[in-house]
Amino acid sequence: MLFWGQQGVGKNLRKAVEWYAKGALENEDPVSLFDYSIVLFKGQGVKRNRRLAFQLMKKASSKGFPQAVNGLGWYYHNFKRDYGKAAKYWLKAEAMGSPDASFNLGVLHLDGVYPGATGRNRTMAAGYFYKAAEKGHMEGTLHCAHFYITGNLPSFPRDPEKAVLWAKHVAEKNGYLGHVIQKGLRAYLELSWNEALLYYILSAETGIEVAQTNLAHICEEKPNLTNRYFSTDCVRKYYNFSISQSTAPSFAYLKVGDFYYYGAQNQTRDLNMSARMYAQAALMGDAQGFFNLALLLEEGYPIPSSLLDRLEIDSTAHSRNMSLHQELYERCWNYSNQDSVNPCSLALLYLRLRIWSNNIFHSDLIYYLGCFSPYLLVAFVIWRFWSLSAVARLDNSAVAEGGPLPRDGEPNQRRSAEREASPDPNGFEEDSINPQHSSSRS
Repeated sequence: MLFWGQQGVGKNLRKAVEWYAKGALENEDPVSLFDYSIVLFKGQGVKRNRRLAFQLMKKASSKGFPQAVNGLGWYYHNFKRDYGKAAKYWLKAEAMGSPDASFNLGVLHLDGVYPGATGRNRTMAAGYFYKAAEKGHMEGTLHCAHFYITGNLPSFPRDPEKAVLWAKHVAEKNGYLGHVIQKGLRAYLELSWNEALLYYILSAETGIEVAQTNLAHICEEKPNLTNRYFSTDCVRKYYNFSISQSTAPSFAYLKVGDFYYYGAQNQTRDLNMSARMYAQAALMGDAQGFFNLALLLEEGYPIPSSLLDRLEIDSTAHSRNMSLHQELYERCWNYSNQDSVNPCSLALLYLRLRIWSNNIFHSDLIYYLGCFSPYLLVAFVIWRFWSLSAVARLDNSAVAEGGPLPRDGEPNQRRSAEREASPDPNGFEEDSINPQHSSSRS
């Protein structure tokens, strides 16, 4: 940070070199060893000392630091003009994954100084530049863009679109573009809408994806503001620009999928394109993408097998709606926050209840109960009818003989009343056998 003046720290070469020296000489940290050797080689903030620099770089290389191995090749190439040793170290560093080493090997072939090779070999050079570009090397990427735009090599046929994409990747690393986006963000946070709109338009039109999505968001939030400056729907325009980028976020695909789902203005509804956008968001691990695909399935739209194959869903579930529903909702739940209730968990619970109820009501037991329940009901009604009829006949016969039959509890009450009214069967009353009463008579 001190060497480059980054992350809010002012540039201070002297202090930076002190920290490099401390890390290298005291801790023997391989990164510090390499960094300190570079400043010693170049004399940046310290007196130049190639001998000490070479020793430190060899020590960092012995610790397996790829940049130090590449640095040794750079040393032999620039200071010793020993291309054999330079190639040896660069091949070793390339095997360790160094993009700089790949680029340097390409330079050897391009300059025609590669050991054992005769003359310049642009095809071999282009191959090494391509390897470096794939690992993010800026100069290698520019060389590839040049090869694609000219089309002079068999391995790089003319392809202007690829040339633009490679060059665009380098252009987006330009710090000045980052300053413009930063100004737009600052204006947005300060609610200076017109200023934010201006900066985001400038950066979005250069092809910066983050500026395009931010501008689309402003167009969505502030339609009254943006309609004064755009004759077309800027929300759709810049979200569509965003998804054409290799770095587009998943929510941009969801937005465009919604545009195709609902349809508006001059765009008709297109569920096929909507499903493609949702599937792309799902491929990026967005739970909403899986949820939206499941909703399309609920509405009766058959999701193409090609999309399901891209999502790596078992082909046996493609034609079985319930299984496909469950798979989509389960993935939705897996990619969402499982610590709280969310639409995915609720939808999955509802689906499982539906499956359970279907299994219950379509079982053999329920089938037979459903078949025989009318007969059982009729038999019960007939039995109840005959029971009530029998009771009614008994009541009628009792009335004919002198009174109704006693109800529950009446026979015992009647018998107890009769006992109270009738004398003792032995001819004695209760008082005659009471000792107290007999003594009173005497």
